[in-house]
Amino acid sequence: MKKNAIVVAFAMVFSTLLSAQSTRSLEGAVSIPITGVEKQVFISVGPGFGSHQNQVVSLTGFSGIGGGFELGFSKRSSNYLKVSLAGRANILAQKGGGSAQVFEALNDITWLKGLPYTGKNKYYVGGNLETSGTLRLSNELGNNTSTFLFVHTLAAMAKAERPMGDRNWVLGGEFSLGLLSWVKKSDGYAFSAPQRFLTEGKFNYDDDVTLKPYKYGGVKPVGVFHNLRTNISLIKHGHRVNWGGVYEWQVKAYDPYTHGQYVNGNHLVKFFFGFKFGMRKNRTK
Repeated sequence: MKKNAIVVAFAMVFSTLLSAQSTRSLEGAVSIPITGVEKQVFISVGPGFGSHQNQVVSLTGFSGIGGGFELGFSKRSSNYLKVSLAGRANILAQKGGGSAQVFEALNDITWLKGLPYTGKNKYYVGGNLETSGTLRLSNELGNNTSTFLFVHTLAAMAKAERPMGDRNWVLGGEFSLGLLSWVKKSDGYAFSAPQRFLTEGKFNYDDDVTLKPYKYGGVKPVGVFHNLRTNISLIKHGHRVNWGGVYEWQVKAYDPYTHGQYVNGNHLVKFFFGFKFGMRKNRTK
């Protein structure tokens, strides 16, 4: 509930900023490309805060500081394309002792269709494909110190952009909701099979037919596996260089609100730096 409240609050703030700008003159503000093409390679890096819980191996929830980066390529015209590779790391602890380290690697492909202009605002809708792997290390778990989560998620995504008062600043926001995910998660007893399947005594190490369904993961819809992500950015656009700040939040939850749930969340505040290349003149509105 707390995470949902944070997302709603940021959505309200972003909406308010857009509405407030509508009452001001934007004469001279930079126009977002309509048919022009802007290509850039970029990197963003910064500190963060993470939380993690995997009730299959421990009821303990952890939280702590960390950081992350994203390296990628984007192409903007009337539509938007982005391909990136990202990494995150968090050193987590719990009250009363105990610690864990969580590492995550992500590959991201986004394609969005530009919608007709609304004033100076620019809106995009489309899809996102994310591939990620998350590794948790906990020395307190003895011979089962490492647990993992591998995910491929197909998500619906929306993006909005708005030139601010200064002609070179653009306020942006993104939101994506995972619709369908392929998920492979390590479970209890140091073997990757469903907890209930193991505890009900149906498990047979000698029967390969019994094991096969749990070697390769399964397809999970939203509701069983949640993958939510949002960010807000403020970027200064230059002739050859873009730079600014990005706030990013993401949560992944497997079997949420049940005993045995898996939840991993990250907040990141990153500095963004992009180098433009192969530019063609934009046609402005």
